[in-house]
Amino acid sequence: CHQKIAVQKGSPEMAFFQQAGYEAPAVLFQPQGCPVCNGRGYQGRIPLHEMLVFDDGLRLQLQQHTDIVTLQKLAEHHLLSMKKDAAEKLSAGETSWEEVQKILYEDIFTGMDSEADRTIISIHG
Repeated sequence: CHQKIAVQKGSPEMAFFQQAGYEAPAVLFQPQGCPVCNGRGYQGRIPLHEMLVFDDGLRLQLQQHTDIVTLQKLAEHHLLSMKKDAAEKLSAGETSWEEVQKILYEDIFTGMDSEADRTIISIHG
């Protein structure tokens, strides 16, 4: 939606940004609604991704059958987690805290990690 309003951050949001390893923005946004979105406040969907980017070093470690613990440590530096992706989209005002909570509830409140791409509703088109 083209109309969004700034809202104050609370402690759950701040904890989420800290957990995601991402600096919290000065403001967060929530949808307001406009004629373009028929007053819903949302227009379209945007994905949350979890993506591991391979480089030659990581590829070599895989070829050498490196143990899983070492691979996990190496992969952390190359991973865009869903939490971090959500934090970036929150910071950019592309979605709301409420939408992130719907999708990442288990990740946020139980500490579980996600294993699949998920979709959240976009507040601007």
